[in-house]
Amino acid sequence: MEYAKEYLKRINRQAKISPDYVEKELIDDMDVEVSNTLLEVYHEYPYWIGTLEKIEDNIRYVYEKSYNKEESIVTFKKYKYDTGEIVEKYDIKIEGENLIYLN
Repeated sequence: MEYAKEYLKRINRQAKISPDYVEKELIDDMDVEVSNTLLEVYHEYPYWIGTLEKIEDNIRYVYEKSYNKEESIVTFKKYKYDTGEIVEKYDIKIEGENLIYLN
């Protein structure tokens, strides 16, 4: 809860903090080395499944990490908060210890 308060203060945003949003869903069935590699390479994205907002050059961006468990695809997407314009997107298929970049 304290991290959430500080985070909102840092991005100059006022919002009600709910424990439902503070709880983080993680990918629990991924190889540890693969997970560590993704965390290292995509360190600006949240380590949990969900979103993280950042202000860069006075533009609010949303960094989103999602996971399609059935297809074992992790997606990292950065988009502008106001317009939804996608700035970058990476789809990565996980096969055991291998990362297959789809785009």
